[in-house]
Amino acid sequence: TIDNLAITEWVQRGASVYGKETCDSLGRVRISDDGNTVVVGMTNYTPETGDSVLDDQGNCTGNNIGGLRVLDWNGSAWTQRGNDFLGNNSVDIVSGRRDLMFGYARGISKDNNTIIIGGFRFGDEEVRVWDWDSDNKIWKQRGLSIKPEILGTLTHGREVSISDDGNTILVSTPRGDEFKGYIRVFDWNDSAWVQRGDKIVGKVGDNQDGDNLGTSAQLSSDANSIVLGARFNSDGLPMAGAVYVYDWNGSTWVQRGIGIYGQEENEILGAYHGAVDINDTRNTIVIGSTENEEGNGRIRVFDWNDSAWVQRGSNIDGDIDGHYMGYYVSLSNDGNTISSAVRVTGKTTARVYDWNGSAW
Repeated sequence: TIDNLAITEWVQRGASVYGKETCDSLGRVRISDDGNTVVVGMTNYTPETGDSVLDDQGNCTGNNIGGLRVLDWNGSAWTQRGNDFLGNNSVDIVSGRRDLMFGYARGISKDNNTIIIGGFRFGDEEVRVWDWDSDNKIWKQRGLSIKPEILGTLTHGREVSISDDGNTILVSTPRGDEFKGYIRVFDWNDSAWVQRGDKIVGKVGDNQDGDNLGTSAQLSSDANSIVLGARFNSDGLPMAGAVYVYDWNGSTWVQRGIGIYGQEENEILGAYHGAVDINDTRNTIVIGSTENEEGNGRIRVFDWNDSAWVQRGSNIDGDIDGHYMGYYVSLSNDGNTISSAVRVTGKTTARVYDWNGSAW
């Protein structure tokens, strides 16, 4: 989430943080609630060679394990806390590759001392939770790794999320259950991660028999609501995509309202990691969509009015074709400020929008 700031200009805090090697792909970031800790993924990092594997043309091959680091603001600079996290060096038995994309998905608790890390594609497909041991100044894994129900889905851990208290986690597997996709939520019982309720499973759709539920997903801060994207859902228009909200009623996950659907064919609403978010009251959600007809991208915000999800304001569209507005979105705790990644002239930038009472 993001917080409202009474400022007129964005000022960079500290120096830029760079990857250590060629092809590290450092830059997938999750920021803490107080803004003083960032969790940064390095999805292509390969430490044993000192460099990611390159082909004859100098392009990154993707035969990597991935990594992640945690940085704290000390008042004047960003400093690393603990060592780098690295993916398991296992090789996929089918492909012969690693390509774990470890660090692609990540989350952080409210006190900044618990993190969740996902790594999907090839390799072990495991999701892990780590706690900071302040006495020994090291990160310690909490419990066993969360594994997919069936190995080889290549998407287990595409999305992960963690509650404010660090004791509940969400893990998505968009290509599980024959491409329908599924979401699982786990609670910590002081000794192990225990699944809460049944998994939430997507529907049969128009793409390889499934709608890929969980391509985007976010757990509410209190862990009692989930917002989920299903990019290939066609209940509205063909391949327009859908987003759903589920609430925990004490014994099962119950859908709140009807699905929110893409507005155009092939829009694949909620398609990408980070394309949905939910505020602290669990009554406002933001949804990003990059594949609309013009290719400029789109953001929509919805409020719950006790009976249905109602859009707040107009669509926020990108300026030109290829902007990909909504590729990654974030919502403030009060639901009145949103940010989005935007691709402009080959670069990714960020835009921030405030609600003024009648428009964004």
